[in-house]
Amino acid sequence: MFSGITKENHHHAYILEGERESIFRELGRFLEDELGVKTSGNPNLYRFETDTLSIDEVRAIREKDQATAFGGGMKVFIVAAHTIGREAQNALLKTLEEPNKDTIIFLIVPTKEALLPTVRSRAFLLVGSKMEEDDLAREEAERFVDAGLLERMKIISNIVEGKDKERAKRFLDALLVGYHARPEYDPEFLGEVLRAKNFLFDRAPSMKMLLEHLALTFPEQKEK
Repeated sequence: MFSGITKENHHHAYILEGERESIFRELGRFLEDELGVKTSGNPNLYRFETDTLSIDEVRAIREKDQATAFGGGMKVFIVAAHTIGREAQNALLKTLEEPNKDTIIFLIVPTKEALLPTVRSRAFLLVGSKMEEDDLAREEAERFVDAGLLERMKIISNIVEGKDKERAKRFLDALLVGYHARPEYDPEFLGEVLRAKNFLFDRAPSMKMLLEHLALTFPEQKEK
């Protein structure tokens, strides 16, 4: 994924397209092993992780980018968001158009289509590696979108059975990407998926209730 990128030869901004958690793991290894950037206890590493990146967060990124790095080192920004509003993207564009030579920005999104063409043109696109568990999540999400209620409930039952919150999260991430790509997608249902993802990592969430709610509220299709 990061082939050809070195400490001496790199672009100032990269768009990383794919499933968030697998990209985090791969990016962390790359930063440590290839760029020599510590991913913990590093005052020059900034991580913004959210469902919708706000204009205030973009302003905070720009402010930190313009500040001098501690010890004169490289500053790295990891920005992960499912969606970024037009106003926030236009604000981010200012940072991408006036890059700090000692800064690298990694913008992680489910799909590059979530970004304005002007933002995409200011960064290099990298596509996340297809790990086995991510492929499973995409397959389950595609089946879920195409299925009738009974089949959707079966898919949810299989996910819930293992009580694996990470698997459920990968499924929700894949569902966000896959369903949003459908021309007939319903924005209200996308909101339901985002809420389920937020609740999933509460202290004591009911994974079963959250996922079954999505199966029941999915826009009606003909039973298959």
